[in-house]
Amino acid sequence: MYATSDTMKCYGCGKEGRLAKACPQNTTEDSQGSEGGAEKEGGVHEDGQKDTEGGDGGNEEVGEVQQDTQGSDGGNEEVGEVQQDTQGGDGGNEEVGEVQQDTQGSDGGNEEVGEVQQDTQGSDGGNEEVGEVQQDTQGSDGGNEEVGEVQQDTQGSDGGNEEVGEVQQDTQGSDGGNEEVGEVQQDTQGGDGGNEEVGEVQQDTQGGDGGNEEVGEVQQDTQGGDGGNEEVGEVQQDTQGSDGGNEEVGEVQQDTQGSDGGNEEVGEVQQDTQGGDGGNEEVGEVQQDTQGSDGGNEEVGEVQQDTQGSDGGNEEVGEVQQDTQGSDGGNEEVGEVQQDTQGSDGGNEEVGEVQQDTQGSDGGHYEMGMGQAACITEAAVEEVVLGESEEEAMDEDEGVLRASQLKRKTKGNSGRHTGKEKG
Repeated sequence: MYATSDTMKCYGCGKEGRLAKACPQNTTEDSQGSEGGAEKEGGVHEDGQKDTEGGDGGNEEVGEVQQDTQGSDGGNEEVGEVQQDTQGGDGGNEEVGEVQQDTQGSDGGNEEVGEVQQDTQGSDGGNEEVGEVQQDTQGSDGGNEEVGEVQQDTQGSDGGNEEVGEVQQDTQGSDGGNEEVGEVQQDTQGGDGGNEEVGEVQQDTQGGDGGNEEVGEVQQDTQGGDGGNEEVGEVQQDTQGSDGGNEEVGEVQQDTQGSDGGNEEVGEVQQDTQGGDGGNEEVGEVQQDTQGSDGGNEEVGEVQQDTQGSDGGNEEVGEVQQDTQGSDGGNEEVGEVQQDTQGSDGGNEEVGEVQQDTQGSDGGHYEMGMGQAACITEAAVEEVVLGESEEEAMDEDEGVLRASQLKRKTKGNSGRHTGKEKG
């Protein structure tokens, strides 16, 4: 029932005024208020308030339990302990002290929970904060999703801030959003322009265009990080498509492909880096199978193998560089060994000790510290001279004259050698 300034009405029997007071169905459990009116308790009030619908813009407050609240557009829904199945809270503030589950469609609203928040979907531009656990958050475009300990299966968080104290898994479609985790972040895909930071582990990060992906220890299977910063303290593996991005790892980086113009730095090992056009690829110890790094800086402390297509790029290795092909105009420098370098047109190829099997290096500088194979010796010069003289002697018009000149030239040389030996 409801009360105004001058009348009362019981919706159980339809009576008004004094008759409503005497009605045996005088209860407020199933009563509904009219527009703009207040709902006051005229009888017994149970522990909870259930099935309240259509409270647009209103304040619904309960001391203990509030369930199945729908359509509360722009309203403040506050509960001391539990709030479940809240849907359609557009622009509203939904706050719960302990648990909030299955919150959907909260566009632009603030959803805050002290302990657990699960299955939050469609929270466009809203702030979703949880003290301990947040799972299966999808479609949170531009929203702030923060969790103290665990955040799993977050998808479609375009431009939103997703922060977790310990674990974040299966985050997809976070375009331009900040995804930060204290310990673990796995299967993050589509993080275009977003910041993905993890204290310990980050795995299977794909599509991070222009985003910052940072991990304290491990980062694996990062693909499509165009222009993004991918940094890991220890291990980074299978990073592909990171165009123009910074990929830095403290210890290991493997299978990095398509890093156009990006900085790929590793403290110890970098393997199978392909398509790094114009990018800086630096490794403390080992770099293998680097292909297509056009104009990029590839530096390794110890070993660099199978580097192909590095047009105009700087490839530097402390000890070994092997099978470098197609490095047009690039600087290839190795401390000890460089083998099988082909097609380095106009490039500077410098090695401290040995350089072998270099082909097609038009206009390039070849410098060696110790030796150069196939040196042109004096015997080789004489062999070339004799070979050319024999061809000239085959000329039909001047055969006799050239033969006599060759004979006298040979005797003169032998005489000079004999004179030197006698002296």
